[in-house]
Amino acid sequence: MEKLKRTVDQARAAFNTGKTRPLAFRIQQLKALKKMLEEKEKEFAAALMADLHKSAFNSFSYEFMIILGEIDQMLEKLPDWASPQPVEKTVMTLGDKTYIHREPLGVVLVIGAWNYPFVLVMGPLIAAIAAGNAVVVKPSEVSENTAKLFEKLLPQYLDKGILSSCRRIAWGKYMNCGQTCIAPDYILCSPSIQKTVVEIMKQKLKEFYGENVKDSPDYERIVNKRHFKRLTGLLEGQKVAYGGETDESTCFIGEPPTHTPSTHRCVEGLLQSLFFSLSSQVIDKMIAETSSGGVTANDVLIHFSIPGFPFGGVDQFRIPLS
Repeated sequence: MEKLKRTVDQARAAFNTGKTRPLAFRIQQLKALKKMLEEKEKEFAAALMADLHKSAFNSFSYEFMIILGEIDQMLEKLPDWASPQPVEKTVMTLGDKTYIHREPLGVVLVIGAWNYPFVLVMGPLIAAIAAGNAVVVKPSEVSENTAKLFEKLLPQYLDKGILSSCRRIAWGKYMNCGQTCIAPDYILCSPSIQKTVVEIMKQKLKEFYGENVKDSPDYERIVNKRHFKRLTGLLEGQKVAYGGETDESTCFIGEPPTHTPSTHRCVEGLLQSLFFSLSSQVIDKMIAETSSGGVTANDVLIHFSIPGFPFGGVDQFRIPLS
């Protein structure tokens, strides 16, 4: 129940950001579902064969083809369906605009059925996304192979809101125990999703390093005791959101995401800017109106892998961290 509540809370937080409402976002997500089916048709067919001994022909005819048709129809009709619908005026409203504006419900639960485990998940999912909702998907556990495939593939193709972002940030920050000059230093987000971001970061760190990070073969150590003492000194008086265990004998510092205190500390000579957004307009605006030595959109660190890019910060650039 706790996991279900967490999932619903995350979906609600994503919906409350407003990101699911724009028509462009809905169309993008529908195209992503179509791409998933086109690229992973053989995997879904194999899962249906394992669950129901359904042939590839029957899978395509009674499940895949139906969904492809629904997506194509939705892509064609949605701009009209989502636009305001004019309503006939009265004598008293001749000079006014009268129309019906349709609003998404919010968070929608899609419960799949085992007899058609693909089409009875995808059909409602398409409709919910097209209407601008955030969606929690629960495939049938009876058709377990198809359910597991949905669990694996849907996050790869559909936006998971801040979950796509938090996983990459956690990876970039804790790689090499944070000893990377272009590792993300802080997250600027809406106060409405701050708690959700912290909780998701905790989940991702457990996913990467297990319940006991000290025993993880993938978690590095601070280079020497001088730097160990410097870093533990920075943690003093801070609110540690998760972890924070230290061991000077091995230069170990557990994962310590902290809440930035209300001060006016500034970062000078900004090395990089990292933006997470599904809107190309937002990304273009951020690039145009901020200054940094390197920019990566919807990922972290990866710009460093391109040999042709210059490397360095921006002198005298200051951003308040309050």
